[in-house]
Amino acid sequence: MKVIHLILINLLIYASVYGQELIKFQENGKYGFRDENGNIIIPAKYDNADDFYDGLAKVGSRSSDKYGIIDKTGKEITPLKYDVIGDFSEGLARVREKHWSVGGKYGMKNIVFISALLLASRGVA
Repeated sequence: MKVIHLILINLLIYASVYGQELIKFQENGKYGFRDENGNIIIPAKYDNADDFYDGLAKVGSRSSDKYGIIDKTGKEITPLKYDVIGDFSEGLARVREKHWSVGGKYGMKNIVFISALLLASRGVA
């Protein structure tokens, strides 16, 4: 019975945080997110921000030209270290981190698929 209560409590917490609609806003050239009542949930600190999809949003920094993923509480699920983050599809997003190899040629450091739901549930950054 305790397990059922814990599951229900977790579902209620999830629904209260992830079920709310967050609205992107811009302030002093930076993006943040507000709830439906206008309360600031995530302060305007990102140069680029996509709308939330499956509880996650891509955000970016113009100064570093890097992107990361945040959840609806503002927690960075991945740090702003990727050059490209593709669209989310079925809980996955393609990310790419590029680098300049010896001799000035452009190369791929890695291409990985991130399970957004898995990362969010484990708090992996």
